[in-house]
Amino acid sequence: KYFEGGVLEGGDFSFELKDENGQVIKTETNGSNGKLTFDLPDGYFKEAGTYTFYVNELNDKQENVNYDGSVYQITVVVECKEETYTLGVDENNNPKTYTVKNYVATTTSVQKGSLDEDNSFTASNENAAGNIGFTNSKETPKPSESPEPSESPEPSESPEPSESPE
Repeated sequence: KYFEGGVLEGGDFSFELKDENGQVIKTETNGSNGKLTFDLPDGYFKEAGTYTFYVNELNDKQENVNYDGSVYQITVVVECKEETYTLGVDENNNPKTYTVKNYVATTTSVQKGSLDEDNSFTASNENAAGNIGFTNSKETPKPSESPEPSESPEPSESPEPSESPE
């Protein structure tokens, strides 16, 4: 997260991670270093396959902030890695085995673009190069113009007292 003209303190801006159907999986905020992490719930990947996610920033309408409306499409290919362990033998002296299935993301691609109302992604010509970056800018409000104070008139001289005749 980049904030031109402002200082990130942590928790300044919120971001959504959505699944391929546009359902919000998680919402996170940025850290003071501008970074954020989406941790998927345990067991999210239950089978091998290709998963598509979208990341966007929420516009909470902070005063004088111009928001980055970009959406990033993240495509993750998940493979199942099976490992079989022998855990002793049964009463017939046959090996007891236990198979562990680990689902591992093997390929990830990132594209910058936008989402239509029907959740159709349109890639932009910008190459995200595997990186996701949102840039907001803070405008410094211009002071309102007030009219110049008018000059006050010069004090008029009071007439000299006249001498009275004797």
